[in-house]
Amino acid sequence: MSENISGMASKQAKLDSISTLKQKHENTVVFIGIFLGMVLVLFFFSFAQLIDRLPPIYVQVQVMFAIFIVIALFYIKRLAFGYLKLRHGRRADFIPLLAVISAKDLEKDAQALLDEKFSS
Repeated sequence: MSENISGMASKQAKLDSISTLKQKHENTVVFIGIFLGMVLVLFFFSFAQLIDRLPPIYVQVQVMFAIFIVIALFYIKRLAFGYLKLRHGRRADFIPLLAVISAKDLEKDAQALLDEKFSS
């Protein structure tokens, strides 16, 4: 009887950890998206000043960075997951989760993820 209760408590703890991790991932995606979008807006409004007042290399560097930022927006969930692993990868409740899940897995429901990855 006590094994069943501890097993359910452990399952509930894992479910809570998955939900917390999913929420942190979503918040990180939003933060990175807003930051990159603001940088692109800043690039847009400063482009004319760069053309008028600075050597052409500055414009080329800005265009290159803008292309990298647009490419980063296509891979924003992977970038956010990598940042999440760096930031929270050493927390005791996230270590077993981050060892077995990927950025693609965080798109699933928490209960479905628990059943898929941690069913024993």
